[in-house]
This record gives sequence, structure tokens and C-alpha cells, in this order.
Amino acid sequence: MLAVHILAVVIGFGVTFAYPLFAIVGTRMDSRALPWFHRMQQVVGRRLINPALLIVLLAGVYLASNLHQWSATYVQWGLAAVVVLGGLEGGFMIPCEGRLADLAERATWPPPPFPARVRALRPRPSRSARSTTCC
Repeated sequence: MLAVHILAVVIGFGVTFAYPLFAIVGTRMDSRALPWFHRMQQVVGRRLINPALLIVLLAGVYLASNLHQWSATYVQWGLAAVVVLGGLEGGFMIPCEGRLADLAERATWPPPPFPARVRALRPRPSRSARSTTCC
């Protein structure tokens, strides 16, 4: 059960350390990726972090009960940390990520036009190709 407890911590919180990298790469590639990034944060919070927190809590309760460690300081602090993190994630982070995604969608809509250079590089159909198409 200790392995389940540790795996839930690593899986649930490990992804959050990649968020800064995703944000940097996404904004350098295209600022229109920010709505996707914030929606993805929201989905990861709902479907990965919160269930992992529940598994951490349940496995921790089982371990503390099985080993009679309820009076140990690390159990009490761990229990408090899981409750606080769960409350912050569900009550603050997930709703804020949704609002950030909405804000980013409004800021990037309508999409900016292609630069003239990019338009000049697009292939244009030749006269023979235009005459052979049916539309």
C-alpha cells in the first residue's frame, strides 16, 4: 500500500512541474495556444490531480491505521496538506484555469491574419490546374 501511496503522489503532482515548460513553449510557438494550455490544466486538475489526491488520502489513512501512526506528526501534517491542497485545487485552481482559458480565447479571437510573407509562400494553382478543376 505504501507503493500505491507514493505512486499517487508522483503521478498526481509530477505533471504540475511540467506546466511552466508547456507555457513557455506554447507562447513561443503561438500565443493562440494559451486557451488550449489553460483548458488542459483544468482537465488535468479534474481528472488526474484530484483523483490522485483521493488515492493519497485513502492510502495514507490505511497506512496510518494499519501501522497505528495516527499520533505521529508526519501523519497529521500529511493529512492537513492533502485537505488544503484538495481544497485549493478544487475551489481555486480549477475555476481560475477555466477563467484564464476564457480570457485567453477572447484575447486571441479573431485570429490574427497571416503575414504577407506567409501568403506569398503559399502555392498558387497554375492556369492549367485551374482549367482542369470542376469547381
